[in-house]
Amino acid sequence: MKLWEEIRKKIMGWFNVIEKPSQFGSPHGYWVGSKGFCHFHGENELDIKLSRGLQKNFLSDKRVSQNPYSDKNILVRFNTESDADYALSIVRQAYEEVEK
Repeated sequence: MKLWEEIRKKIMGWFNVIEKPSQFGSPHGYWVGSKGFCHFHGENELDIKLSRGLQKNFLSDKRVSQNPYSDKNILVRFNTESDADYALSIVRQAYEEVEK
């Protein structure tokens, strides 16, 4: 199984998560109700909606960058299992923000 598929499987196991296209065109967007919290860019990058307060905790990591089109989102690249676990931990925080 590819890393993005493992991440997808874990996200889909979270309460109230549905998968549908993101408003930006990705076929793999993840939502709780009407609130999208992340989507994939290809097989090695996640676009994650995260409050500015939480974003600052991650932007110093070389795998993370600010989305140039939205200050509400960060981009997280993953190429190893460790990277994927790190990305998933950030997605979990975004999920918890919308699940409140």
